Amino acid sequence: MAQPVPGISIQRLRDLLVRSSSHCEEKRVGEYDLNIHAESLGIADTGGLDGRRPPVDRLVTALLTAAVIDVIGGIANAELLEDQVPIVAGLPGIVATMTDPWPAAYGSAQFLRAWVRQPGFRLLK
Repeated sequence: MAQPVPGISIQRLRDLLVRSSSHCEEKRVGEYDLNIHAESLGIADTGGLDGRRPPVDRLVTALLTAAVIDVIGGIANAELLEDQVPIVAGLPGIVATMTDPWPAAYGSAQFLRAWVRQPGFRLLK
């Protein structure tokens, strides 16, 4: 972000993380150790597991990023596989795409929420 995040936004972020977590510790301002409940982000089917298996982790990462963007603003940078480019191209909330040096999409919280609903959804990092 181009400027410091206002204190009220940091407090709203803390509130979001505490509501969404079974454990939330702020080591210093903006650095959190937490364990997010997948269900708190609207992920209903966690396969009866603890919500941390890899497919759920990808959903949690994308949806938590969207929630954070809702609170403090900004956009997400999502690196893509070549076959994901056509999947994300027409989604709402796309700000920009690039292909060099690798495919990527930049988008809003709306983009992330739309992308997780797509059959080809997968985060690379």
